[in-house]
Amino acid sequence: MNYLIENWFLIVGLAVVIVVLVMGAANIIMTPTAKQIEKIKEWLLYAIVTAEEIYGSNLGAVKLRWVYDGFITRFKWLSVIVSFEMFSQLVDESLEIMKEMLKSNKEMKRLVEGDKE
Repeated sequence: MNYLIENWFLIVGLAVVIVVLVMGAANIIMTPTAKQIEKIKEWLLYAIVTAEEIYGSNLGAVKLRWVYDGFITRFKWLSVIVSFEMFSQLVDESLEIMKEMLKSNKEMKRLVEGDKE
């Protein structure tokens, strides 16, 4: 008992080191890999196109909310790590991809914008 009283700072220091190591390992394990990020981007593209098809134009906030809710449901473990700001950036990247697809793919354009021809 006397040993614990005399060396309490070592015990506390060791506990802090263990906690930091465990948190660091958890962060590394939970960080998405490049392959996982690619899957997320593919899913986001699908979700964005679906939201466009469902809600049409001029409802950006509603579509973003719908996509975010789907993201939280689909990728629960990532919703803890990925902030809404980071999610919005990923959505913006996917929107750019979708815009490029709309330019080159008539079927995609018909799906998103409806039958206007």
